[in-house]
Amino acid sequence: MRIFLLSKEEAESAWKVKLAGREHLLITPQQFFADEAHVYLQSIGSPKFDFEILPEVSHDLHGSSAIRAGPAAAGRSCFTATVPERTLPLRCTKLQEAGPAGAVKLGLPVSWRQTTVAEAPEDSAFASAARWQVSVPQNLPTDLGEIFLEVKYVGDVARLYSHGRLLADDFFSGLSWEVGLDRFRKELQAGPLELDILPLRRDAPIFLERRYRPQFSQGEQVAKLQSMALIPEYQLSIDTGGIPRSRPASDGTLPPILPATRICTDGGRAGWGASRGPTAEGGKCACNN
Repeated sequence: MRIFLLSKEEAESAWKVKLAGREHLLITPQQFFADEAHVYLQSIGSPKFDFEILPEVSHDLHGSSAIRAGPAAAGRSCFTATVPERTLPLRCTKLQEAGPAGAVKLGLPVSWRQTTVAEAPEDSAFASAARWQVSVPQNLPTDLGEIFLEVKYVGDVARLYSHGRLLADDFFSGLSWEVGLDRFRKELQAGPLELDILPLRRDAPIFLERRYRPQFSQGEQVAKLQSMALIPEYQLSIDTGGIPRSRPASDGTLPPILPATRICTDGGRAGWGASRGPTAEGGKCACNN
């Protein structure tokens, strides 16, 4: 038996896997999921991957891109890989300035709450929204895990349309809005998208953290597009069968692989966290909770 001590950061990034029939921990800052024959790592915005395996492995790792082994340290193997970098063009054209926004409507009072809260605006309110045409490549790369449209804006509500059909919306919180475009490939083939930003009024009865609340320096409302970009989510697949350095597999068959297991750091309540769903059917917390 070997005992490994992990820092809190390592434990939160550790996954239990089988490589060449042996159990290991894989530690990586990248997102992770797995099936019976592969481990998949996903990296948003960066084509570089770094991961460690402990105990150390005695065979080379193979995957969708070349995986380079670094010097082993403290009973662990270190690996890096780089996939081809993608530059995704995006063109944004302003079509309409924002008009005066109507007062925010409040919902009906309820017995268990002392105050009413703001309602979502009706579709007709977006006639006064600022509007942009967003041109995205019609044929997006298929070798990426996902492609995100990142929108940084200030306003009340943002909406993304394709020829009048609402694709996604976002209530302003101060954080950037990211929309996965892989599910909208058909809509992208039909032509440019449309982004609407409904102005945020100074008197809007909504909560915003102080650091995210706009200054309203130019009037009683604001609707501003700060930036927009396409962010690729790179993916690296790793074969979990392995090929021993000293004795290559003779028949090419892979040993049985168990579902990948998340290392729990909070009594069984840790989330899976992978953007493409759980690690594998039957995957569960390592503490059996």
